[in-house]
Amino acid sequence: YRAFRTSEKDLAFIAKSLSVVRPELILGYASAINTVSEYLLKKGNKDIRPKTILSTAEVLTEETRNLAMRVFGCRVYNRYAAGEFGLIASECENGHLHIHTERLVLEILKEGRPVLPGEEGEIVITDLDNYAFPFIRYAIGDIGTVSSEFCSCGRGLPVLKKISGRTAD
Repeated sequence: YRAFRTSEKDLAFIAKSLSVVRPELILGYASAINTVSEYLLKKGNKDIRPKTILSTAEVLTEETRNLAMRVFGCRVYNRYAAGEFGLIASECENGHLHIHTERLVLEILKEGRPVLPGEEGEIVITDLDNYAFPFIRYAIGDIGTVSSEFCSCGRGLPVLKKISGRTAD
């Protein structure tokens, strides 16, 4: 299925497939989750009830999250990932994006210098998993903010407070 150009026929196929397979987990781009949710809302979805939806690859808006929760009747979690690194941060049950610091170092820089927690800047990543060709302070092209607060979920990982968009936007 084409993630960014779906026809009515594509959406009907996706809806039928989801209805037959009845997945416990749906993973997709935020825009695709939104498009499928809008289609199912229009068609009256009643039988596709996964346990969880994971949104990735794009900024998950609250509008998309709320729509998908209403249509599918489950929680929608956000994930922040990149092709170069894989998973960078995952949302917990309290709604915070925890940075996977066991795999990478995430910094927020402005004009090449680290900013204080709560300040917005360019996200740069140092990969701790790639022994063949590690990325060191790689500017991923995203703008974000790291929180100074820790989450009460108990994970102990730092929190990516906000992903504002792309440096090219």
